Amino acid sequence: TRNPVWCVRDLINNDYYGLKSYFQSTLNDTDLRLLAKYCDELVDDGQGGTEKRFLLDVVIDSQDDARNVLERLLSTFRGFGAWAENQYKIKINKAENPVQLFGMGNIIADSLNISYSSATDRFNVAKIVYPDANDPQSRLGEVMIYDVDGAETERSQTFNFIGITRRSQAVRLGRFLLN
Repeated sequence: TRNPVWCVRDLINNDYYGLKSYFQSTLNDTDLRLLAKYCDELVDDGQGGTEKRFLLDVVIDSQDDARNVLERLLSTFRGFGAWAENQYKIKINKAENPVQLFGMGNIIADSLNISYSSATDRFNVAKIVYPDANDPQSRLGEVMIYDVDGAETERSQTFNFIGITRRSQAVRLGRFLLN
């Protein structure tokens, strides 16, 4: 499969080439089905057609820290992992219905402090680097510019993704990172 959720599940649960010996519990397949369905939803490809939201095209052919490989694979679909209730859970950074609303009625006076980073401390240009589908050894780049007017300085950050070979998916990830 090219669905990144199932590829990550395979990497975690496989006892031959995967990480099964490091994980004391298995992933919840019911939760993973919902994430996989989200990855398989059709979205605009930017050229008048549709495509699956996230696909993974990767061959892991070099040795690396297991945590690093897992995090890089998760990043291809805006995923992240966390331990909760003695189980490793995977989530996708996406819009969801709120589970708690905060207002002055349920916040203790002077207990909340909100701060924001300065706009000059945040990047406004994201360079997405991803492998070429026809030549995995070469890298392609996609630059996304957000809110840069003539007077503003460009502050760029580079993101290197493995497993993404479609320009449209790289563009969607770049837009997400800038927002």
